[in-house]
Amino acid sequence: MSYRHGITINETNPTVPSPETSALTVAIGTAPVNMGLGQIAVNKPYFTSTREEAINVFGYSEDFDKFTISEVINTHFELYKVGPVVFINVLDPTKHKTSQPETSTSLSNGVAVINKDGILLDSVKVKATAAGALLVKGTDYVISFNEVGKPAIGIVEGGSVPLSATNLFVEYDFLDPSKVTNADIIGGYDSVTGNSSGLELVNAVFPLYGVLPGVIIAPKYSESPEVASILRAKADNVNNLFKAVGIADLDQTQADTYTKAPSEKEDNGLTHPMLLTLWGSPKYKGKVYHYSTHAAAVIAKTDAENDNLPYVSPSNKKLIADALVVNGKEIPLALDHANYLNGNGIVTALNLNGFRLWGNRTSAYPGSKDIKDTFIPTRRMFNYISNKLIIDFWDQVDNPATKRLVDTFTDGFNIWLNSLVSIGALVGGRIEFRAQDNPSQNLIDGRVKFRVFIASPTPAEDIEVDLEFDISYLNSVFA
Repeated sequence: MSYRHGITINETNPTVPSPETSALTVAIGTAPVNMGLGQIAVNKPYFTSTREEAINVFGYSEDFDKFTISEVINTHFELYKVGPVVFINVLDPTKHKTSQPETSTSLSNGVAVINKDGILLDSVKVKATAAGALLVKGTDYVISFNEVGKPAIGIVEGGSVPLSATNLFVEYDFLDPSKVTNADIIGGYDSVTGNSSGLELVNAVFPLYGVLPGVIIAPKYSESPEVASILRAKADNVNNLFKAVGIADLDQTQADTYTKAPSEKEDNGLTHPMLLTLWGSPKYKGKVYHYSTHAAAVIAKTDAENDNLPYVSPSNKKLIADALVVNGKEIPLALDHANYLNGNGIVTALNLNGFRLWGNRTSAYPGSKDIKDTFIPTRRMFNYISNKLIIDFWDQVDNPATKRLVDTFTDGFNIWLNSLVSIGALVGGRIEFRAQDNPSQNLIDGRVKFRVFIASPTPAEDIEVDLEFDISYLNSVFA
């Protein structure tokens, strides 16, 4: 350690709020793992709390359409400053790759840069001439990624390539996200290997890390109705116990106008309380995003600002965006058009003193009128409370079914529900153990039933004010 004398300044990245079980984002997608852990970071959930941690595992690229996990890293850790996030990368360097035939690349000051994303360094072969022998890494050249993720080849002095050389000949393999299919995102369980992949790995998050998925996204790929449906199914049944919500982007090639969005949603069966459907893409500083990544971050930020509880709607919360884009075209969406989408259970964006997430309804609306299934914060509060009950009282399973067990449930949970009422997260709530719900035969069979009653505040979605000209005020001119 060097001798220190004076003032030393270290810069630390800001601490981001950590949402609890209500808003933990689980993102399934593609990552430039050639700059991260490579094959190790394929089809395995990684819990990450910082941008640096995520990049160390998955690498990073500004090409968000190819590398959707990089987009989530950007929206959560950079734009909205929320975390942690669980990432599941399905881009496999052994399968989703393409070979580049030998090509010439120019040398400048003894360094050649291959201007291509996703290059697998171990696959790079270098020659001094097209007809020459392969050069030896470490002896004739060194190779590493530069600051923008492109492989830089440096000539080693004393090797077989003269420093005056003007070009090299290279061939290599590179990651090809275009080869990732919806089937890769959906994944499944392999009974032969015992391994899971894709969305099936959502069920591995809680056993691995002890945290519950709150919001599940698959940006870009959720535009497929098949992926959106599986995403919703996984959100509705995490570990056969818990509930989350999925967020899907509507396919803008099919719904290229706001009037087409409702039929795209309805015709594809995207009508479930555990699914939020979005129309449009936020654009910020020239970069177009998938809306699901912004929406998940807004939800996490809103929860973090409200005691890590999901009772406040993400609607009307600021988006970090300067335009709304559909099919590459900026859309000046009017309020009546945005409300038309909301009335069909679709969330969009509205520019009113800055862009805002706009919409309180799950995709179950308007087909369902059940309040717990149609308002986003109400549905998420039901998810949160049911998940909390399971986790907090799991230790009581298999204990003697006595009054002590009943009192443990009712007293403990009522105290907690009352605490939610006191801060405004619930309007009211209670848990009851009723004799009529627990006949002797059920108790003999080891079955015990409780009833929980809750009312969460609904969003003040429609505020009406009557403005009237009061003639009596004119009398003041004679005072």
